[in-house]
Amino acid sequence: MEKFINRREELSFLGSKWLEKKSNFIVIYGKRWVGKTELIKRFTKDKNAVYFMADKRTTKDQLREIGLLFGEHFNDGKGSAIL
Repeated sequence: MEKFINRREELSFLGSKWLEKKSNFIVIYGKRWVGKTELIKRFTKDKNAVYFMADKRTTKDQLREIGLLFGEHFNDGKGSAIL
């Protein structure tokens, strides 16, 4: 397991935004290897959330994958219908 140190403030902030029950756009940025991805994964672990990390694949391939993730999450069987 990865070390996860000094993230109480960030988790508290994300938690307060989650409880607002409205849409928020939160940008998480920083140097490489400082725990941004782990922060998101830990925060969303027990929540009704979808996590997707974009990469260097084609837009079409990424949209297909995220469509499948949303289809699976919402159990609608239509995730591949995006493309």
